[in-house]
Amino acid sequence: MNWIKSFLLICLLCVGMQPMQAQSALPPYADNIPASFYAGMKWRNIGPNRGGRSLGAAGSPGRPNEYYFGATGGGLWKTIDAGQNWAPVTDGQITSSSVGAVAVAETNPDIVYIGMGEVQLRGSITQGDGVYKSTDGGKKWRHLGLEETQAIARIRIHPTNPNIVYAASWERVRRPQRRSYAGPGSGIWKSEDGGDTWNAITLPNSSITGNLGRIGLATSPATPDHVLAYVVHPNGRLHAVYISKDQGQSWQSISTLGIDQVSFMWWYGKIWMHPTIPEQYYLAGLNLHAFGPNANRWSTIFQGTHVDQHALVAHPNQPDLLVAGNDGGVYVSKNGGTTFRHVQVLPITQFYTAHIDRTSNNRYYGGTQDNGVIRTRTGANDDWEIIFFADGFRTIVDPSDSSTIYLAYQYGNLMRSTNNGLNFFSARNGIQADDRRNWHTPIVMSPTNSNTLYYGSQRVYKSTNKAFSWSPISPDLTRGDGGGNLTFGTLTDISVSPRDPDLIYAGADDGSLWRTQNGGGSWEPIGDNIPNRWITTVLASPDDAREVFLTVSGFRYGEHEAQVYRSTDYGDTWTPLHNGLPDVPVNDIILTQNRSLYLATDVGVFCSDDLGASWRPFQSGMPPLVVTDLDYNPETNVMLAATYGRSMFKTIIEDNTTPIQEITVSQKPIVFPNPATTHVNVSWQSTHTGRGALSLINIQGQILRRSVIDIKAGLTHQVDWDTNGLLPGIYLIRLVENDHIQWVNEVLIGVS
Repeated sequence: MNWIKSFLLICLLCVGMQPMQAQSALPPYADNIPASFYAGMKWRNIGPNRGGRSLGAAGSPGRPNEYYFGATGGGLWKTIDAGQNWAPVTDGQITSSSVGAVAVAETNPDIVYIGMGEVQLRGSITQGDGVYKSTDGGKKWRHLGLEETQAIARIRIHPTNPNIVYAASWERVRRPQRRSYAGPGSGIWKSEDGGDTWNAITLPNSSITGNLGRIGLATSPATPDHVLAYVVHPNGRLHAVYISKDQGQSWQSISTLGIDQVSFMWWYGKIWMHPTIPEQYYLAGLNLHAFGPNANRWSTIFQGTHVDQHALVAHPNQPDLLVAGNDGGVYVSKNGGTTFRHVQVLPITQFYTAHIDRTSNNRYYGGTQDNGVIRTRTGANDDWEIIFFADGFRTIVDPSDSSTIYLAYQYGNLMRSTNNGLNFFSARNGIQADDRRNWHTPIVMSPTNSNTLYYGSQRVYKSTNKAFSWSPISPDLTRGDGGGNLTFGTLTDISVSPRDPDLIYAGADDGSLWRTQNGGGSWEPIGDNIPNRWITTVLASPDDAREVFLTVSGFRYGEHEAQVYRSTDYGDTWTPLHNGLPDVPVNDIILTQNRSLYLATDVGVFCSDDLGASWRPFQSGMPPLVVTDLDYNPETNVMLAATYGRSMFKTIIEDNTTPIQEITVSQKPIVFPNPATTHVNVSWQSTHTGRGALSLINIQGQILRRSVIDIKAGLTHQVDWDTNGLLPGIYLIRLVENDHIQWVNEVLIGVS
């Protein structure tokens, strides 16, 4: 990296501006913890723990077993044992949950920089707020700025001065009707004065110079004069791979044989040079490829891992140790990618949807980004299974027959199983193939008749025979195609009134909102005072046929205002309910049986007990996360929260509305100091004799400290825990006496 002293290279794509809270080596999960143990914790993570998309990764110089990786929507994670155990290190300190770039200083591995936001952008619902720095290995973070960038693609630290840092943003356009990943002005630029001035570099044999797509660059301390370039054509395919051996003065092509070509190579765009092996290169694509010295083609490494490669670390202290990140999570190889291990302790799955099987207390389903539709039959975090592949979206289990399951994958491809998910068959008979269908097509079941389902393209379809056939019951309910190069002008949600099955609402991505009061015989537009923005949820009230709720998002337009509305006259007029909410997109709304409202937002869940007049965070046990979907079972009061990057969370609503009573504790426990630094002390008195247990728990529900005590009436009991290995954040302390929870309290560790 000495080349940075003499010049810098950066690739620019000018296509339009767009606006540790765990031990470093985690102890094992507690076995057979009763559900009551989590009372008062509100949310707990129920997995799965097998991974999700990771974009940025970095190793720590001089520490061969220490790595960081950034998850899309899941925060920054750290390992100190070469990937055996990982811990989140940004929870509770950074609002943005998506990490796009990571860099560790060569001169001091405790200095870490991270860039926030999902640079890949395809299907992105996670934006960043700039660059953060830690000087103690991830324990504390300080915001440095660049919050308007929304996505940081790469961070490079000066090799001798860690206070000099360079950050790259990949500029691109993605709006509801248009996207572009190439344009005039893109190319490779060179600076020889530390970035004060720049000169464009001409690439060989390039008829599209100045109109290129995404460009990835790589350098290596092993060959400081060499620069490697991964150049994507404006049509999305790989244009070329170039190498310069004289600091960018001249370039020559490298063979692209062996590289899997797809039409969206901009989705990857990254290339690496090994830090200690000269002329050893790696390229991200559908698969991960390697190009060795004197090679004439690329070979595939990490064969059999999940596809879509985004991150790679080759540690200089162990040349054959590679850590790879892709849409399936993190993989570790000790032999250069020939064999590998999938890290199975990371709850970073990106969920689009959540669904509770009403016929089973602990059977939950979810649609995930590029990891299919998955389910757990026990509610545990380690037994999720894939029942269908692709990008999973809405799933519905027939409440009268759990063997019948409906699910959709991207663009409304609807499938049905009648044997509990063993086999699935297409269920789109009667739906016109040339209809416009949203990436997340709405499919809903009638709340009063499980044989009846509804499906939305640009029109509403209805089936009365369990999706064996469909018939349209509406005209086009959007403002039309809308033009552009993306599918636009589609329905995004449908809601059928539980009080009146002939009362149906439909909302669209262009802000169109419609109502029928005769089962689809006629439709009328409503919502004149609603903004023309993406409708995320329409909710017909189960309590009053006149009542309906609505959430609207301007995210895809670069707007972040929360938009929540309520109508008490069938949608003729609307009252805004978003006062007091943070300015973030709202993705879903739930009305519980006790008339409380819950919102899924881009920074977690919010609750209102007064029908939206006021709101409060409902996030104990959950860090700030993009929550894409909520599902609620009024019979059990179970609520699920689907997060985009931190797997699934669960809560019992009734446990959270009734505070835990201190029945047998005569003296309220005292936690000191709070905030704590090196030690945490807890002191209390009991009114009886028996057995007690005091536990320190992180937000994933893991027991990190536990003390079992023989309690005696009238005596003061005290527990002293050291905080060695605990990273800064919020923890819970819970006291159990004679198998009854007596007290729960939060403690801040390492946070002033």
